[in-house]
Amino acid sequence: MIDIVCFKWGPKFTADYVNNLYRAIQRNTTVEHRFICYTDDQEGVDCETRPFLIDLPVWWYIIGLTNPEHDHADKLVYMDLDTIITGNIDHILTLDKPFATISDFGWLSGLQTAYIMWNKSIRDSVWEYFTTKYEPKDYPNLDCDYTQWGGTNQFLEECMGVVRINQNPIPAIKSAPPVVRLQDVYPGECVSYKAQGLQNVQQLDEDIKMVFFHGRPQPHEVDNEWLKKHWN
Repeated sequence: MIDIVCFKWGPKFTADYVNNLYRAIQRNTTVEHRFICYTDDQEGVDCETRPFLIDLPVWWYIIGLTNPEHDHADKLVYMDLDTIITGNIDHILTLDKPFATISDFGWLSGLQTAYIMWNKSIRDSVWEYFTTKYEPKDYPNLDCDYTQWGGTNQFLEECMGVVRINQNPIPAIKSAPPVVRLQDVYPGECVSYKAQGLQNVQQLDEDIKMVFFHGRPQPHEVDNEWLKKHWN
C-alpha cells in the first residue's frame, strides 16, 4: 500500500483538478494505493480529503506532509494538481528507492517539488530538520516569491545536499540517500509541457507517462487533443 497525495489550497485550483488527477491515477495504475487530498475546502472533491494540520503558506505544505502526525503509509507520493497522467505508471510508483523526485525543468541540476516520493525514514528526517530550522512564528515569512528561485525547491536541495540554489553539498538531513530523479531513471517518460515544447503537439509520444505543467498556461487553458483525452 502507498499513499498518493495532493493538496488544494485557496482559489488557484478547482475541485475538477483534484478529481481529474484522482481519476487519472485510477485509470493508470494497478498498484494498491490510497488517494488523499489535503484541502481547506472539500466541496466537490470526490476522493478522501483531510484538513491541513498546521498553517504553512502556499506550497510549503508539500514539506508539511512529512509531519509524522499525518499517519501515512511507509511510501508516500506527492503530485502537483497540474500533473497529467498519460499512461500506466505502475513502474514509477513501485520504484524501490527511499527518495525520488524530478529535476527542475528550467535548471536541470536542481530539484523540483512537483513530484516527490519518500519513505517514512526520509520524511521523518526532513520534518526534524524543518522543525529545527523554523519555528511556527517563522512560517508566515517562508519564501513564497513566485518570481524568484527558492522556496521549497531550495529547502529540498538543502535536505539532500544538492548544489544549485542551495550551495552546500552536505545534506542537511541525516542518512540522506542518493537523489533519484525520474528523468534519469525513465528517460522520456516524465516531461514538461513548456520545456519539451508540447504547446503545438496534438498526439503525444507513447513513451510519455507524465506531463508536468508549472506556471502558465494551466491545463484548463490549453486545447491539445492529447490533453482532452487524458485530463478528464
